[in-house]
Amino acid sequence: GRITHVGGSGGLAVVFVDRREEGPRLHGLDTATGTVLWERTVPHEGWMWAVCGEDRVAVLPQAYGSTRVLVLDLYTGCERSAFELPGNVKSPNHKSAWIERGRLIVPHFRSWRGEHHYLAAYDLESGLATWHVPSEEGLELDSIARCDDRTYLVLLASTRERAGGLVEVHTRDGAVRPVPGVAFEGIDVPVGLTRYATTELDAPFLFAATRDAGDWLRIRAIHLPYGERWAHRVLVPGLSEENNPVPMPRPALSRTTAAFAYTEPSQRSARRGTTHLVFLDRSSGVRREVRVLAPELGEADEITLSAAGDALFLAGRRMLHVLEVER
Repeated sequence: GRITHVGGSGGLAVVFVDRREEGPRLHGLDTATGTVLWERTVPHEGWMWAVCGEDRVAVLPQAYGSTRVLVLDLYTGCERSAFELPGNVKSPNHKSAWIERGRLIVPHFRSWRGEHHYLAAYDLESGLATWHVPSEEGLELDSIARCDDRTYLVLLASTRERAGGLVEVHTRDGAVRPVPGVAFEGIDVPVGLTRYATTELDAPFLFAATRDAGDWLRIRAIHLPYGERWAHRVLVPGLSEENNPVPMPRPALSRTTAAFAYTEPSQRSARRGTTHLVFLDRSSGVRREVRVLAPELGEADEITLSAAGDALFLAGRRMLHVLEVER
């Protein structure tokens, strides 16, 4: 059969295998040994997605009009409950749903008729809606950041008449709290967050970039949950309204340093711009160093940055580069 989705939690991998004759089957595998612990056929209601968390698996249907959620035991595959959602979970929302405190939490990144909330939680036993975060006119849910069991919604304005913002959601009861002093103007872009997705952050920092006057790019550091910590301006030759935002991968954070990568906009479509690596002090934003990266790494949006101890790893198109960032 064809593997259509892999999820996992608690040392188990949950794999969907599509077998045309038999329909979709769900397999639970021990990630340490690869042993299949359980498998079962699930009702064929269109494309399926498994949300894993705590000790359960919530199977979401994707066919239009299908709203039934099947809840299984993560370790045995036995059915624990089943319930109907108010509507089917549309793409891309299914990929960003998660389980927390015995609830299925579903985001609504794109507004559809009849939907008036950014986030909703459903009890996994009864299926009852326990809370929801109502949407606001003119603000779109762009992305979700989660760190240290805390959840933040990035709200961007759909018009120039108002500014977006960052709000923390308390998943126990759905209460919201705006992160103080944080506003996103129309040209602000979150750095390192995937649009219409939930991103797990390793450190409680969120970054935003915007074109400043001339060729300057302004990077802001937002400490979660307290607000803006610092701002730093980077000269990016060729930056203009047409090529803003500059694609940037998720920054890498060590104990003292934040590393950012960006590629200068090329004046010729056939020529690639130079890619730079900028080291900033994590607590103050003061620039420590700027390096030009090897062309083999590719452009900034092809590079993955990650820090481990004193080392910074850059995984690019045709090269893995390791740098020392602390001494």
